[in-house]
Amino acid sequence: VQLTSNGLLQPAMFANEMLRFDLQHEVPVQSLALLNQPDSTFGGSIHTAGTAGGGGFDTQIQLTGSVQNFPVQLDGRINMRADRTLDINIDASSGNNTLSVLGSLGQTLALDWAIQAPALAELLPTLAGSLTGSGQVGDTRASPEIRGTLNGQQLSYEQDGNTFVLD
Repeated sequence: VQLTSNGLLQPAMFANEMLRFDLQHEVPVQSLALLNQPDSTFGGSIHTAGTAGGGGFDTQIQLTGSVQNFPVQLDGRINMRADRTLDINIDASSGNNTLSVLGSLGQTLALDWAIQAPALAELLPTLAGSLTGSGQVGDTRASPEIRGTLNGQQLSYEQDGNTFVLD
């Protein structure tokens, strides 16, 4: 994957910072044929700004493309605070399928996720059925707790001419 960047790097103005940066990265449209996904591409932009050293950084992500000729889009923001806590807000979609992740990951965990995938074949042609669900990741890094529900209908996967059905 080729990445082209431009922006600003400058010495920081505060004692707890080493470097300030503001970079725009362009990801040209790439083929995913090497990942065994013919007729699939992705490309877009990533914007990163912040400080290296005592500060955090902020990254905005916008990627678009296609998987098996179905449109795919990823939009989001990841912010790392000075205490190394990550604030995350990401939305991904492919055709009619969506995935959302929102919350923070640090010494304490507070992350919500939701999936609405009424057409799994739009994600990968070897999948069939639908999947919906939501949940949370909480508690602490030392003792994480994952809660959620997933509901699937007519789920199956095909590989090498064999179909595996999940009842």
